[in-house]
Amino acid sequence: MRRLLASLLLVAGCLASGSEPVSERRAAVGEPANGFPSALERLGLMAINRARSDPETVAGPQSTSYPPRPPVIWSSVLNQSARFHSISLETSDVTLMHPSPCTLNTDVFTSGCTGDPSCACASPVPTACAACADVPSTTTCGTDPFVRIGYFTSGSGVSATGEVAAAGYGDPIAVVNGWMDEAAGSDGHRKILTDQGTTANTMGYGHASGANCYKTFDVGDSGNLKNAVIPKIPTAAVSPASGAAGTFTFYSTWADPTLGAPASIDVVVDGNCSALSLELGTDKLNATYKGTATLAAGCHNYFILARDASGTAETYPTTGAITIAVGSSTCSSDYLATAPTASCAADGGVVAGTGGSGTGTGGTPGTGGTPGTGGRGTGGTTGTGGAGGKTTSGTGGTTGTGGAATGGVTGTGTDGGGSTTTGGTTGPGGAKAADGGGCSCDVGTNSLPSTSAGLLLLSLLFLLRRAPEPRRVRRR
Repeated sequence: MRRLLASLLLVAGCLASGSEPVSERRAAVGEPANGFPSALERLGLMAINRARSDPETVAGPQSTSYPPRPPVIWSSVLNQSARFHSISLETSDVTLMHPSPCTLNTDVFTSGCTGDPSCACASPVPTACAACADVPSTTTCGTDPFVRIGYFTSGSGVSATGEVAAAGYGDPIAVVNGWMDEAAGSDGHRKILTDQGTTANTMGYGHASGANCYKTFDVGDSGNLKNAVIPKIPTAAVSPASGAAGTFTFYSTWADPTLGAPASIDVVVDGNCSALSLELGTDKLNATYKGTATLAAGCHNYFILARDASGTAETYPTTGAITIAVGSSTCSSDYLATAPTASCAADGGVVAGTGGSGTGTGGTPGTGGTPGTGGRGTGGTTGTGGAGGKTTSGTGGTTGTGGAATGGVTGTGTDGGGSTTTGGTTGPGGAKAADGGGCSCDVGTNSLPSTSAGLLLLSLLFLLRRAPEPRRVRRR
């Protein structure tokens, strides 16, 4: 059974739910930059938006029902902060915790440090925290999490609101299902991801793998970007992110508050279109679309192509296509700057025929369905893309038991910075479970007054757990 362990940091003076204006769209969406996000990190953020689209479905049998929330957009600086912490935990040979395992150098962001102690630490990892020691998840081994996030977000316009973390899970969808599958009264992760008492419009997901205390660490750092607008396709990803030849599942978020459902939405794999169908959510707030394709070994590419109800084309990424490595293939890049022509339609351009003939206006005339390269053909017959079938969602994994915890830590500051003061004590952070299961923890902000009593009551609400089961520390 997976053992889930929650902890909570409460930051005073943060935004109340829905108080952040959303009014400015970023120029481009989805193009990776300098290796961020990785394929697994892209899938993790997509899984979070999927959970936000229908928390009633992405839940456990004892979970509280929360309303759907708008999707979040990807943040480069939060992605870098989350990955840094994941790598820091893995390479420092420690268990799951929110503070850094050591006191960090203040230039970890500008120096390009990956999170390895050799460049991250101003002083060594304390002996009491090393070698998979069973320490609290909010221990003071090193730098406070919101100070660390602040090193990455300073000057970016992003203010940090929370962090969720997990260790030992197999893939990002399992991680997010674990965060969402929590019982009422002890659902800190679920509340943070669905904006209960806090709000976020941007997020970064970080992943690291290795062979120390846990095989994997996954971290989600959330925040608010001032004047950010949610594009119609804010996230999309493929599951598995790579793997053996076979069936791959493609996901896309769709949100169009004005027009609602798209006229069409396809995944374009190597130029071939496959229709996606609605899985979860509602189109005006946050909908998850889903479809599958069978891929042989090799390097493939994909992008999402949709048309809104007015016929305007939307793509993810805005330009180019994402690369998928299938089988043992090693691909030269994770991204194609120029996407291949889509068989179903490119904006203002090509329509593929199936046996039709006619004179092209801007395209190539002929028979057999040859597409034009400049505009739609007139007099020819266009092909059809095929109808997608509806699917139903699965349920998340079963939440295991963790350690009891009370109290919390408070902090103040903007852009993720600030000092901290102790508001209580926390339960154990959790060492590696003997059965190879995962564990997770969360930190977040709230909109309550920053009084000790208020913070303590909310901490108890988030943190109430059953007594921990016996466990052994074991390297995996």
